[in-house]
Amino acid sequence: ISNSIWLRNQIKERIGCDTPVVNPAIDHNIFYPRDVDKNTDKFRILCFGKQTRWKGFPEALDAIKMVMDKRTDVEFIVYGTNKPTYQSAVPFKFIQSPSDEELAKLYSSADIMICPSWYESFPLFPLEAMACGAPIITTPYGTEDYAVHEKNCLVVPPKDPKAMSEAILRLLDDENEREFFKQEGLKIAKQF
Repeated sequence: ISNSIWLRNQIKERIGCDTPVVNPAIDHNIFYPRDVDKNTDKFRILCFGKQTRWKGFPEALDAIKMVMDKRTDVEFIVYGTNKPTYQSAVPFKFIQSPSDEELAKLYSSADIMICPSWYESFPLFPLEAMACGAPIITTPYGTEDYAVHEKNCLVVPPKDPKAMSEAILRLLDDENEREFFKQEGLKIAKQF
């Protein structure tokens, strides 16, 4: 059994075996939109941060740097188990090991959630963020089961900070598009 289309395709390509896809689910008793006071007028961009190279955090830092070079109304919030130690001049607030409840509030406070991974096998965090009403910008490999470019999110190539920064700037500049992706993301998240 594969947990995503991406993993099914990898197994079929590498060993010639076709497997059924059974997607994971999220807990909608926890992951739903919350009213959260951000205590700031800045746009909040959220990212899962991990030292593992293929998670794409250095690319996220590069993308955010490009965004912050053009805008001063942005804050970058990163969460995870351990603070990534990549060198960067990008300021960010790190939230260590948030509980699911804290994470749902964090997602609900995000103006944009980014997923810069080179590949994943059905990452839950973009889907959880969708369920909490955060507009998503993601890479395509592993999110195909729920992330559809221009339909419920923006999908950019992995390892491409410029494309990620352009997508972020596009959403920051267009409140209607952010709201559209928020509503469409909520619809798709309910299916999982």
